[in-house]
Amino acid sequence: MQPFKKTFMKKILSVLLTFIAFNTIYSQDSTKTNTELSTEAKQMSLGTKQAFMMVIPAAKLKDIETLWSKYVTRNTKSKIVKTNGEWTVVGAVEKNISATTFNVYSSILATVKDVRLSVFFAEGDTNQLTFISKDSSATEKILAVEKYLIDFKNLARRDVVEQELEIEKKGLKTLESELKSMEKDFDKSNKNVSEAKRRIEKNESEIRRIDMEVEAKNSQIAQQKNAIVNMTTLGDAKKTAQKDLSKFESEKKKLFSDKEKMSKEIDKSRAEIRNEENTIAKLNVTKAAKQADVTKQEDKVKSVENRLNAIPNPGIKL
Repeated sequence: MQPFKKTFMKKILSVLLTFIAFNTIYSQDSTKTNTELSTEAKQMSLGTKQAFMMVIPAAKLKDIETLWSKYVTRNTKSKIVKTNGEWTVVGAVEKNISATTFNVYSSILATVKDVRLSVFFAEGDTNQLTFISKDSSATEKILAVEKYLIDFKNLARRDVVEQELEIEKKGLKTLESELKSMEKDFDKSNKNVSEAKRRIEKNESEIRRIDMEVEAKNSQIAQQKNAIVNMTTLGDAKKTAQKDLSKFESEKKKLFSDKEKMSKEIDKSRAEIRNEENTIAKLNVTKAAKQADVTKQEDKVKSVENRLNAIPNPGIKL
């Protein structure tokens, strides 16, 4: 008998340990649930009943009203009705809560920091309703109700963060657009500097060519003057020579005029380079600051995305 008693005691001990472990896990889950939800006897249209309550931080009343209306009617053709501040759905469907339809009564209150939702669940015929309560309902039903509400809370929390994420992404897009515009201006200024330098090089080359032409023209004029001086007659030949001299001097004058025009274009191009270089210097500073803003905003977007990913997704489409 001794071996049998020893085996029997081991089995009893194993069952006890399993029971203790289960209760510990259940207790932990209950504690977690209680941080999401609370219950309280509250007055509603059908008297004082136990309400399941939740708080949704940073939410907007209108958003929660819309989301809740869609959530409680998603599996039914029943409509949600608001009477004296109480939202009612007769014939809600959620198989985990009840095999038959049930009624949902709720009130939604907005505060400065959050939106607070109080919900009552009732089963049975309209003339003989039984309200779901932690005091009288089965544990499985309470767990189903709590899951139903926590799923909604997670949907609502995700909606809040998704709206925040959309705003932050728009902010990032604006900053990136501004940075892109600055980079475009920066590239344009550098292009203008390069073009101005090429114009200077071209004009300087032209001025050197003109200087050589002026030198040649001076020689041509000097030779023409000597030819005229050495002419002994005052006939048509001398008149033609004097006419050619006037033409040479006019061509020289035009060369000087072209040179002056090119010198002014060089001065203008140099002034443009100075202005563009000042613009480039300023853009380097503003670009760096804007890039820092973009990086900061990217981190902000990532932070909001992490917060969104940290919220359980019930996978419910509304």
